[in-house]
Amino acid sequence: MEVHVALDIYRGMVVRMTKGDLRDMTIYSRNPVEKGLEILNAGIKRIHIVDLEAAIEGKPIGYPALEVAKKLKEVGGFVTVAGGIRRASDLEAALGTGADRVVIGTAIYRGDLAVEDVLRLGRERVVLACDIRGYHVVHSGWRA
Repeated sequence: MEVHVALDIYRGMVVRMTKGDLRDMTIYSRNPVEKGLEILNAGIKRIHIVDLEAAIEGKPIGYPALEVAKKLKEVGGFVTVAGGIRRASDLEAALGTGADRVVIGTAIYRGDLAVEDVLRLGRERVVLACDIRGYHVVHSGWRA
């Protein structure tokens, strides 16, 4: 069995939200790298880093999430990155951290990221996401 721990980052903090609801947010740490290292040191080697700010606010993936991914990859974690991958340049930046997988959803659903770019840049390392609420696909940080 593989255990993946999600490290959701919002405004530089590790948080937990329910379906992207800012009113239902708990802050777990103000230091995402430290929290990620704590998880790795506990023996869990697979970390899923999500840039919630990018996903919710429609921004490109941000420096904090990319830096956390890079540092955790450098110490041997299996790193997955998600949130804010909307253009080829965002995908390149996420892959550039050394991440083992990059998850894209909104950009593919809305047609903002060409399938050709995904195939050219990292077909072996890209995962397509499909979030569902009820019987409907949702995207944009559970907003649409």
